[in-house]
Amino acid sequence: MIKAENFRQASHMGFFSAIKFMVLVEFNAYKTSIAQMIRQIFSPILYFIFLAQGLGALIPTVTFMGEKVNYKTYVFLGIFAYILVTAFSESIYP
Repeated sequence: MIKAENFRQASHMGFFSAIKFMVLVEFNAYKTSIAQMIRQIFSPILYFIFLAQGLGALIPTVTFMGEKVNYKTYVFLGIFAYILVTAFSESIYP
């Protein structure tokens, strides 16, 4: 098995060629996962529209730890937390 240091020294790829290679690889990965990117963009927007706008008419405020919070703000923060957890889990467990 080749050691990482020996591999780096034996590589004939320069710094800029390596950067170009990495950009091309990431761009190809982006092209193949365009549906996932669209889902990640539109899913929170749809959640907000249906949860905040739909139920917001029925639930004007929510009491959280003794404070009254606008329901739309409450839902927005929940959806933001959902986005973060989803992004972290997808980056850890692809």
